[in-house]
Amino acid sequence: MYSMPIHAVPKPGTGNFHLVTDHSAGQYTLNNMITRDDVSGVTLDNIHDLGNALHLYQHHNPTHSLILWKADVSEAYHLMPMHPLWQIKQIVSVGSQQWVDHCNVFGGHASQCIWHAFMSLVLWIVIFKLLIFAFLYVDDSFGFSQEGDLLWHEKYQKTLPQNMVKLLHLWDELGIPHEEHKQIYGPILPIIGFEVDPNLMQVQMSDESYEHLITFISEFAH
Repeated sequence: MYSMPIHAVPKPGTGNFHLVTDHSAGQYTLNNMITRDDVSGVTLDNIHDLGNALHLYQHHNPTHSLILWKADVSEAYHLMPMHPLWQIKQIVSVGSQQWVDHCNVFGGHASQCIWHAFMSLVLWIVIFKLLIFAFLYVDDSFGFSQEGDLLWHEKYQKTLPQNMVKLLHLWDELGIPHEEHKQIYGPILPIIGFEVDPNLMQVQMSDESYEHLITFISEFAH
């Protein structure tokens, strides 16, 4: 039985925290049981991928105005169940009491690989069955739609981009949870820390990111 330390770290750009199970703490760590070759190779979609898709779309539809959308999965990593023989290595201790964490945690070397193995299959359905231009970055799926192409979302009682609604319906069918306030869209949207304008074909750092960068460079230089 292993009981690894847990702590919370701030989530960038929000007032919330990530719960982290530290699988790298101590001499005999859980992460040391996992070789890097076994979990390497995860490739996240990025701004370059989104830009290429926007460029292709605008080339064929130069008069269309676009909006961006971003959908967020709740408790992403923790949705994945772990093997029972690994679960006994994930004992959470609080005082004199212990609990078994049955699910994938934020802090393991294999956590991202496990999550993306599942979400890559979901994204395959989105792209090749629903025929939606969509991208994936950890727990965020994002894409674009033509302005005005909206659809009523019954659960949230409001209109959202049609492609986003189709994605959320698929998540509901698969049992993937999501919360209303994390599903956003607009003509300009923050994607992976950058402000993206699909109509001007412009990507720039947000003011907050810019200030953080200047502060970091200043502190490093002195």
